[in-house]
Amino acid sequence: MARKGDLDALGVSLSCTVKEDLKEGEEASEIEAFRAYWPSAPIYLDEEMNFYRAVGGGEKTQSSLATFLLKLMNPWSQVKKNMKRAEGVDGNLKGEGFIHGGVYVVKKGALKGEEPVYAHHEAEIGDHPPTDDLVEACKRAADASK
Repeated sequence: MARKGDLDALGVSLSCTVKEDLKEGEEASEIEAFRAYWPSAPIYLDEEMNFYRAVGGGEKTQSSLATFLLKLMNPWSQVKKNMKRAEGVDGNLKGEGFIHGGVYVVKKGALKGEEPVYAHHEAEIGDHPPTDDLVEACKRAADASK
């Protein structure tokens, strides 16, 4: 992560929510592989996709294979830009891969039902929140937690 040092200085904790944990043969499962990359982050398995519905405004967002392929062929599409940005990044192509995710920043001790400090929903597969916006939201969450 490009600005992990900024987040560490704020005392921010990161976690990850996944919808599946596939494993083929003797290789590590997806969660095991992620733990090797980020060993201290809690990883939550959400097979019911409640997080994905929440970050999608109540409905999970899912692209179709046809839509994805059409966008991939369009040289000006955001999906094409996202794929180019991901070149050289380790990952896998297991699972269906068409459910859109997102990011929530919540303050420490947030009460059930309390709005997140920041929310980002993937409009296209591979979208990331603007890094500066994310770090600023983490600063606001850290300040609100004091």
